[in-house]
Amino acid sequence: MPPPALLPSGTLNPSTIDAHSLEDRRNQAAQGKTCIKTQEMNKNEFVTAIAEKSGLTKKDAEAALNACTAVVTDVLKAGDSVQLIGFGTFEVRERAARQGRNPHTGETIEIAAAKAPAFKPGKALKDAIQ
Repeated sequence: MPPPALLPSGTLNPSTIDAHSLEDRRNQAAQGKTCIKTQEMNKNEFVTAIAEKSGLTKKDAEAALNACTAVVTDVLKAGDSVQLIGFGTFEVRERAARQGRNPHTGETIEIAAAKAPAFKPGKALKDAIQ
């Protein structure tokens, strides 16, 4: 089978990749043999994985996930952080006001200060993915 064609940008042209070669490339990426981005897990897949690992029903797993995200959101809104030892810390980071440039016109613009949610992985999580 010929190798998948590359687009001028250097990325893979999806129309030239069949399902088997894509799966092969994902397996190679998981083994660190190539640098292709693997597929992301969506919420339904995540809920299914939680249900399988915990023995909960999918309905209960989704309720638990929704409760976790709601609690993290509420805590961050209050300006606090959530620290899960070994996993990581969810926190709010302050971004200072700064000057930017409109890429279309080149005009200097003021970008307002903002709060942004952030996640800082813990040591156990970092070690687990190495």
